Amino acid sequence: VDVQVFGQVERTKQVNALFLGDYIYVARANGTIDQMDLDGNVKETFSVFEHQLDQKNNPILNKHRKPEHFIGLCQRDGLLISMTDKGLLSVIHLDNGLEKHDIPERKTHVGQELLCAMKVNPELPHLIATGGDERDLCVWDLNSDLKEQMKPHWQAKNVKNDFLDMRVPIWITVIEWTGKDTLYTGTGYHQIRSYDMKQRRPLHSFEIGEHPIKALAVREKDVVCSDTTGQVWSVDKTGKLLGSYRGIAGAVTQLQVSEKLKQLVTVGADRYCRVFELEGQRRLVTSTYLKQRLTALVIAELEEQEEEDEWEAMETVTDSKKRQLSE
Repeated sequence: VDVQVFGQVERTKQVNALFLGDYIYVARANGTIDQMDLDGNVKETFSVFEHQLDQKNNPILNKHRKPEHFIGLCQRDGLLISMTDKGLLSVIHLDNGLEKHDIPERKTHVGQELLCAMKVNPELPHLIATGGDERDLCVWDLNSDLKEQMKPHWQAKNVKNDFLDMRVPIWITVIEWTGKDTLYTGTGYHQIRSYDMKQRRPLHSFEIGEHPIKALAVREKDVVCSDTTGQVWSVDKTGKLLGSYRGIAGAVTQLQVSEKLKQLVTVGADRYCRVFELEGQRRLVTSTYLKQRLTALVIAELEEQEEEDEWEAMETVTDSKKRQLSE
């Protein structure tokens, strides 16, 4: 496996989030977002926030003992959208105002803190979903008036009280859009829930494992999820266990599905990048040790036309050349 390393390992430049668009966008722990090409060259750096410091000049931590950090990142239609755990929403126009956008450029707080996840709607990029610790799923409209405090476009309602008539706590850790108005969430209380914005309460809610859900990938017939102990499962959309992916030693911080190759790629705290068969026996295909704890992952798949061009560019080996090589 060919591994390329861009830059040097620095604690202040820890990667919070990655997004692959026209460039690679890297959201870092120091509050900046790097725009990089595939060779690792930084084209531009955007400053989004600076840490608030205490009297000892250390970043102020939240109840989870973490400083302010990015919880989501997306680049779409000339816009760079990001959000932090303190609810700081940033929308940057990448074309420096050369084009007219329906979504205004802004940097504002949405009025919520202790957020853990943000996801942009892939079909309607003006809608973003957020959730966190005692912050139920909310959808925000980026087309809202800049002069007014942002209010949720749609807000989920908690599930009904449990069998003891006690309120069920909320802690959303990961969000995935599955359509224009449908979403899935994973929680810190090892629940997976599906939503349709036509109603406020979840369509389905079930528990898996015993530890917080860390990553989620929703497919047509199943959901692949991981927790903080390295367990990775495939379950159907009612919660029935279909299979598991074994051999992981630490928390899986990110996973991605390649439908084209029918493979699952995971990275995590044990410093390995692993590739599994997506279905069938779900065996480990390959693994690579990458020397540092891994926090984010994106997959770049070649389009069929690009693959054909590469094959056409290759030299054809004739029978005479084969004989020369064998001699």
